[in-house]
Amino acid sequence: IIEDKDPSGWNNRFIYYDKYQNEWLGGQSYSKVNGEIIGVPSRMIYETPNNILLADYHRLYAVEGRSNLGVNNINLDTLKIENPKCFISLGDSVVLIGTDDGLSVMTGFDQITDFPLKDVRFNIGIAALGLLDQYLLIGTEGNGLLVYNTKNQSLNQYTTNVGLISNTITHIAVGMESVWLGSSVGLNRLSGIGENLEVVQISENEGLKPKELTTLLDFGEWIVLGTQTGF
Repeated sequence: IIEDKDPSGWNNRFIYYDKYQNEWLGGQSYSKVNGEIIGVPSRMIYETPNNILLADYHRLYAVEGRSNLGVNNINLDTLKIENPKCFISLGDSVVLIGTDDGLSVMTGFDQITDFPLKDVRFNIGIAALGLLDQYLLIGTEGNGLLVYNTKNQSLNQYTTNVGLISNTITHIAVGMESVWLGSSVGLNRLSGIGENLEVVQISENEGLKPKELTTLLDFGEWIVLGTQTGF
């Protein structure tokens, strides 16, 4: 993620290279692909098996993935959605979207509907999503971590009562052995989800600056934290 302004006043929000080696730049007034301006703003990008999704505060734009994209061969499909914050793909044509109002599901690029979860009143904000085997991990704004078992449709909620450092979860990184949760007050490392849960806290006492956290990635032996001042 890049938050910067060039001399023309264009506000850079991200730089991303997709699997077709297209370069994407997001901006508050317009976006760019391979250096060419496309007339839609974007603050987030997400790549599915078939499409590139650009997200602004009120809309999603889908572009069919291919090489050498430019203004002459790009087609933007548009769907209206309020304040999308995070995405996760469940297959070739199903994408879950977290918003301020809950969790939505996009099927193909035809419609967006509420994602049905039993026993949840989904008027809560969703800030982060992850997938660990059959478990859908849902990071909420104030309600901790929801873990949804996609096989038996059971739902568990984990909060500060079981050792989370915060009930607001802004980032989720799924590794080979652990799940990492990021918040504005520190990190959690979780293992044994769905079995015997173990929770470890990592806070400012270990030298973190969690209030500046923008990115959380698991690279096996290393956890990479992106902050407002670098990695």
